[in-house]
Amino acid sequence: MALLPDESTRRGLLAAQQRWLGSMRGSDVHPTTADDLHLTLAFLGDRSSEACRRIGQRLAEPDLRALAADLAFAGLEVWGQRQHVGVATFVAPEPFLVALQTVWSRLANHGWTPPTRAFVPHVTLWRAGPTAADKPGCVGRDEVAFRAGCIALMARDEAGPNRYGIVAAHPVVPS
Repeated sequence: MALLPDESTRRGLLAAQQRWLGSMRGSDVHPTTADDLHLTLAFLGDRSSEACRRIGQRLAEPDLRALAADLAFAGLEVWGQRQHVGVATFVAPEPFLVALQTVWSRLANHGWTPPTRAFVPHVTLWRAGPTAADKPGCVGRDEVAFRAGCIALMARDEAGPNRYGIVAAHPVVPS
């Protein structure tokens, strides 16, 4: 389950990605496609299509509107040891975090187990395999606030050009 960026945010993230990728060497670097940019709220793992349908129906409920809050830019970071991942990180306001807890509680009712580590709002901009050049540093400082366009239930897209496909999506509008 994820938030998809609005168009302005998507353009800002892609611009930051391109500046960052311009400083990297190696052929084992894979940029996230524009359609795959998202901020994960919950990784649900393997679910049946019926379970996905039930979860998808809950996405449009009014008390999730706090997820429409703007998230302030925190920075660009590289995560991982062997396989590096370049991410843009964000700071979530308290109403957003409360709404996220609501989402996690509802998912727990469907058998989902909440994460044990702290939630760090982020968007993956690129992935680099073990044959990529040394761990890249950040270039510049891109101030890209995250504004959600919609909340979506996504699944791995084995057949398509993108890493993920959208199962269900609903616009996120501020309350």
